[in-house]
Amino acid sequence: MPKRIEEEVLRRVEALVSGFGTRSVKSSAYPTAWAARLRDGQGRPVFPDTLEWLRRHQHADGSWGSAVPAAQDRFLSTLAAATALRTAPGPWAQEAVRAGITYLNSHPDPWAQGQEEMLAFELVAPPLVAEAQQLGLRLPPHVVNALTELRQRKLAKVPAGVLTTVRTPLLHALETLTDVIPVEAVTALASPDGSIANSTASTGVYWQATGDPAALDYLRNAARSAGDGGMPEWYLIDVMEPAWSLYSLGRAGLDSASISKQVDRLAALAAQAPHGLPTMTNNDFFDADDTAMVVNVLRMFGRPYEPLQQALLDFEDEHYFRAFAFERHPAISANGHVLEALAPDHDHFTSQINKCTDFLLSTRREEAWWIDKWHLSPYYATAHVVPGLAHVAPETLTGTWHWLLDTQHPDGTWGTGPGRPEETAWAVLALDSLAPHFGPVPDSTRHRAHQILATSLDRNDHAELWVGKALFLPPALVKSTVLAAYALTRMTP
Repeated sequence: MPKRIEEEVLRRVEALVSGFGTRSVKSSAYPTAWAARLRDGQGRPVFPDTLEWLRRHQHADGSWGSAVPAAQDRFLSTLAAATALRTAPGPWAQEAVRAGITYLNSHPDPWAQGQEEMLAFELVAPPLVAEAQQLGLRLPPHVVNALTELRQRKLAKVPAGVLTTVRTPLLHALETLTDVIPVEAVTALASPDGSIANSTASTGVYWQATGDPAALDYLRNAARSAGDGGMPEWYLIDVMEPAWSLYSLGRAGLDSASISKQVDRLAALAAQAPHGLPTMTNNDFFDADDTAMVVNVLRMFGRPYEPLQQALLDFEDEHYFRAFAFERHPAISANGHVLEALAPDHDHFTSQINKCTDFLLSTRREEAWWIDKWHLSPYYATAHVVPGLAHVAPETLTGTWHWLLDTQHPDGTWGTGPGRPEETAWAVLALDSLAPHFGPVPDSTRHRAHQILATSLDRNDHAELWVGKALFLPPALVKSTVLAAYALTRMTP
């Protein structure tokens, strides 16, 4: 890498890495709408700037949600915003509600695009639909019935008493579970930072019911971290953000004193995590995904990882590894991360490696690519499945190599629909994992990708492709991945 390029990359690395674990995800419509509902003792909005945020972010067609027109994201975001604005002052708000309901009535099928569901969709949608029906929402009966049945099936999987006695990921949807969970009953389940499951929407409902000052402090800190009048879905993602970011930077061979400091922080967390790690340190929703990613980062940077690796066995199921308790569908990328975490120690984890391999190959599309419930793009899932499979079964990935090369757009990007920098970065990382077996990556492919990534290093308007209760964007994570791919395309001989 030329010295000028190397200095530029390291400067950007330092700027990103120094803030790991202190940022929120970007504001989005769904949590902002829930924050707009909150009132103080005099009936005044607690977060008045959220109303202006919702006014600015309504789409021309009347909907709210990501710039990426995903059906369920637009459906839930518009439901949440329209119901939140029904009591807002001013004619603009009532017109916004009418436009939102008109959009929903003309887009009544939240499964229209056949995409993976938003997180907790089956829990969140039915209560919002019932509320919006009072505003003139007219969904076909079969849609309402399907939503109701999904919710009942999900809740039926939860053992009696668990919702009010055990911290589970279901608390992330507390705002729409008040019919089955007395909000006051979850006081003992609040996290040390005052939040409920690190979810701003859940915490807002909890604060409104209890007046817990720690919950309000949490919400104010979350709003402050976003800095634009809106509210992020999560605050903070202080395990996920550094783990995923360091993973990408490490795959590009990047290292620095700041990176080492962040790796040491993850190593310290891992040393006190006999049951695995969560996405955020202020809750104990241990999951296979974060646990495996931290194992991969620790190994990548030469830190002890074996005890945390052993904790992954707590998530083993009959045919795959669960990401977390009570999940309805397995997470493909989480199983990819687990395979990558176990594969170098084949003699100790033979049955688990075979289980992950069989599961991942059985979920592959067109013998080439994967799609996951955590992200809209197949390039994300594929980039996170390929490293583990390349270690244990590279001969199965010929179709993936050709698919990646064949789907690059003429302008150098990759993406479903228009090319996007983040999807381009994941495609580059996937090709880099496959190059030792099928490469090298053609010069034209590499150069075109490098040129488009070079123009994207300072972008702050990346698309919301990550799946929560609605689509969201973790800015530092995405910027780290783009930067890693930029460095890789420059470094590849």
